[in-house]
Amino acid sequence: MECPLCGESMNGRGSKYYCDKCDLYYRVKFICEKCGNEPEEISSCGAVNYFCDTCKELKSRKQMKKEFIKE
Repeated sequence: MECPLCGESMNGRGSKYYCDKCDLYYRVKFICEKCGNEPEEISSCGAVNYFCDTCKELKSRKQMKKEFIKE
């Protein structure tokens, strides 16, 4: 993931990321690209997937819109 402020690559996994250059932590809020609702996070065996209750579909992080929230 790229930092929304400086564009540098951030460190992290799932929905928590850190930008070394900006010294900021971010939480990423994923939003369904079809309906705009926040899907439910499902994690097992180290893998993180998302399920949209409205669309009744399993989603990947690459498909969805992302909103960065400073922590």
